[in-house]
Amino acid sequence: MMAFQYTSLLETAGRLAKAHNASVPAVMKELLHYEILQALVESGVADNLVFQGGTALHLCHGGVRYSEDLDFAGGVNFDSAQMAPFVRELEKTAGRHYGLHMEVTAHLPDPHDKVPVARWKAKIRLPDVSRD
Repeated sequence: MMAFQYTSLLETAGRLAKAHNASVPAVMKELLHYEILQALVESGVADNLVFQGGTALHLCHGGVRYSEDLDFAGGVNFDSAQMAPFVRELEKTAGRHYGLHMEVTAHLPDPHDKVPVARWKAKIRLPDVSRD
């Protein structure tokens, strides 16, 4: 079942890449951006975040700039414990649904920083695919 769904993702990316003269890996990453955004919504975490940066401009406002990451701001009252439901939801989507390896790492703020910022990085490892 997982192989079929990954194959479906790969086939969809292949069709879109051909139609838009883009690389299959770039299109797969963008499709997975939507999965990450959906996991944020499904987990309830999106209610406490502001989507910003190059990908936000591209996906929400039709910007032509391509970015490989998703940037969010949570504000001073954002609690890092709020990310746990997102991690579970993303594991369900990327791991069980597509059979892809997923890793989320937290970089919590340094209390000595003037403006403490917590960061998370979600990595979804894609198998090598043809770049044609």
